[in-house]
Amino acid sequence: MEDLAVLELRSRLCYWLVQLRWLAVVGTLATVLTASYLGVQVPLIPLTIVILLIGVYNLFFAFTARPERLTIFPSPQACAAIQMVLDLFFLALLLHFSGGIENPFSFYFVFHMVIGSVLLPAKAAFALTAFTVVLFGLVVIGEWTGLLQHYHLHPMPLLCQSSLFVFSTYFALVATLVIVTFMTSFIAWRLRKREYEVQELAARLQERTQQLSQAYEKISQAEAFKSHQMRKMSHELRAPLNAAMSILSLLKSSELAYQTDTHRHLLVRLTARLKEMQDTVNDMLVLAQIREAKEATDRTPVSLSALVTESLEKFQPMLQEKKLSLETQMDSHIPNLLGSETALSQMVDNLISNAIRYTKPGGRIGVSLRKENQTIILQVWDSGVGIPAEDLPHIFEEFYRGRNARQMTHEGTGLGLSIVKAAAEGHGGSVEVDSELGVGTTFTIKLPLAAS
Repeated sequence: MEDLAVLELRSRLCYWLVQLRWLAVVGTLATVLTASYLGVQVPLIPLTIVILLIGVYNLFFAFTARPERLTIFPSPQACAAIQMVLDLFFLALLLHFSGGIENPFSFYFVFHMVIGSVLLPAKAAFALTAFTVVLFGLVVIGEWTGLLQHYHLHPMPLLCQSSLFVFSTYFALVATLVIVTFMTSFIAWRLRKREYEVQELAARLQERTQQLSQAYEKISQAEAFKSHQMRKMSHELRAPLNAAMSILSLLKSSELAYQTDTHRHLLVRLTARLKEMQDTVNDMLVLAQIREAKEATDRTPVSLSALVTESLEKFQPMLQEKKLSLETQMDSHIPNLLGSETALSQMVDNLISNAIRYTKPGGRIGVSLRKENQTIILQVWDSGVGIPAEDLPHIFEEFYRGRNARQMTHEGTGLGLSIVKAAAEGHGGSVEVDSELGVGTTFTIKLPLAAS
């Protein structure tokens, strides 16, 4: 079954033949009248009748060959074939009344061979060529043998009785028609074959797209289940951890905590370990909540400028303790984002705390916030230890910490950058990192306003 686009194209080409024929009627009539005016003897009455008959059947096709009215024909191809057969017949009549083989316009038959080869199947195109060869052959042989009256165009030389001229000209035209039909049909066949191949490829691509969509849906469901389980597990662990921390606080404040240095040391270590576990559980819970919070109805207008300012104030003691210099570049009038304030706040806090944590005392960190077109860009950079090239592809993985990061500090859950990435992508944005070992690191967050 043919593609609807192909049928539409053939329907419009079928109607295009009608438009082209009106030009041929006007041009032929003008040519006949001009030739007569210049003294060339032409049979005006027969030629005029033929031209008028062409106009009559073209008027019929002008109303019936429109794409929306083609239902009276079996197909657009049938409509085009009928038109071309009539054209070839009346073209043979025009040539007969205007010199026959002596008329140089006999090569106009080529036009219909080209059109037929494009619109029709190869067999139909060659059948049209055979019809043309026979039709013009009847005119040529009839005039050569005297069975048909020859209308000589004075003052042109009489050539229709020359056997050499008649057969060489007729052979040249026949060879031209056959070669043109063969070449055009071959090209059209290759194009149709390529078209079918493209359609098959499109069908396979659509099938593969559906498979990928199903696979993505399964992955999304698995990810959602994983986040749900992570959130559930974090809630389950949070309560006993908080209780254990409370008990430790009471124990440290009692006299028993200071009976020996060993007791005191063990309590400090136990508190630190429980604090690490508590931080990990809290980060797991935050990460799960960010990944699950995808409903736009849960979002509110959020000022990213305010979140950055609050985060810098929160970490001011850490900055002063390590004697870090802070550079800020924040545009005024940054528009609000429609999003989750908790997720965006966690994203900003993790970026700034990481910059402070992995920068040696006396170093520098910087924060910039600007708007470019419909995108808000947040950059946090530092002059810290940098990230090794082999660690860069993994830094956003859960619980991953680079080798030099572990060597510099034991603090950190390995979930901070996972939270940053989840928060950015959850708001339709992206996160980029540029780092050089021993020089520093720059994180760039791009958040589109349109998707917020």
